[in-house]
Amino acid sequence: PSHIPFYKTASSEIFYPLNLEKKYDLCWVCNFTQIRHKGQEFFISNISNSQYLKSLKIIHCGNKPEVGKQLCQKYNVTNIEFLGHLNREKINEVLNKSKYGIMTSNEEDGSPRVITEILMTGTPLLIREKTRLLNYYKQSGVIEFNDENIESKIKLAMQSDIKVDINRINMDTICKLNLEQWRI
Repeated sequence: PSHIPFYKTASSEIFYPLNLEKKYDLCWVCNFTQIRHKGQEFFISNISNSQYLKSLKIIHCGNKPEVGKQLCQKYNVTNIEFLGHLNREKINEVLNKSKYGIMTSNEEDGSPRVITEILMTGTPLLIREKTRLLNYYKQSGVIEFNDENIESKIKLAMQSDIKVDINRINMDTICKLNLEQWRI
């Protein structure tokens, strides 16, 4: 083949489970400088059309929060708290205070590293089907949604007790997977 999969992981020194009380329903980590790729308007517009999504407590971590606030004003969305840019240690803490992480990227975003950062915290992930992600990661703690079923999938997730198998994505496991691929 002309290409092989590359498995990504995140540092377990930075991203790891903490025993913290859940304060947020969804943690949304993305930068507003990459608005073409990250699906921000898609997500905010879906919130505006759903009483259920409007009832969730959503926290956003990432740069240019003023852009997110403008989109929320445009769509009359009031349930997203914007923290702005945070260091990775603080993002780990916020993720651990969240029931789910959410990834809304489109197909132009090439398997964002934040996917594995979210999963390494033990926080389950809601991910848009358009986001490029190897099937390997979808086997533990990941729920996919598409442009038509985002509300129902999030509702289902909030009623479920989804667990993440961190051992599937730790540094040793991922490095071994990559070595196996490169040897082929």
